[in-house]
Amino acid sequence: MKKNVLITLTLAMTLLLSAPAAFCQDKAKEPKKPSAESLALAAEYYQASEFKGMLEKSLTPMLNQFPEKNRKELRTALDKILADDGPMKKQIINAAASSFTEAELKAMVSYYTSAEGKSILKKMPNYTRETGQIIQSLLMPVVQQQAMKLRMQMQEEQKKAAEAAKAAAAAKKAKDAKADKKEKAPAKK
Repeated sequence: MKKNVLITLTLAMTLLLSAPAAFCQDKAKEPKKPSAESLALAAEYYQASEFKGMLEKSLTPMLNQFPEKNRKELRTALDKILADDGPMKKQIINAAASSFTEAELKAMVSYYTSAEGKSILKKMPNYTRETGQIIQSLLMPVVQQQAMKLRMQMQEEQKKAAEAAKAAAAAKKAKDAKADKKEKAPAKK
């Protein structure tokens, strides 16, 4: 049961985190090298949007699915990644600086530091949790059904392979027996 929950959570997180990128991807454009001003604005946006805090809150339910021993180990690994001097912050800031214009970054910083932006940030974890449950309730039955079909197909293929191997072994045994019989039979004149 816990394994299914973990698989479900992993799939849901993967879908939630990768879907926007898949829909918005522009393969013709190479990422531009951001200017110092863009990087500074992106760093302000990262702080203003409370990105790290929201991510930590969204990861907590997933972490709670792990046994205590594994949870502590995973928490330690995540803390290193999420640390202010860790790899995530710099990469997120670079991604924002490369993706948005300076004007857009200024607007985002302005918005997330406004009363409305701060209010939305406080509500976002609940909204994300609710939308995640909606997505999970709609997608998981389909995914589980397809996983069941795939499992059945794999079992059928394994059964056919086992039957073929058994038939090949029986044919070899019969061929070997026939060869042995020929060797033992007296030669005819």
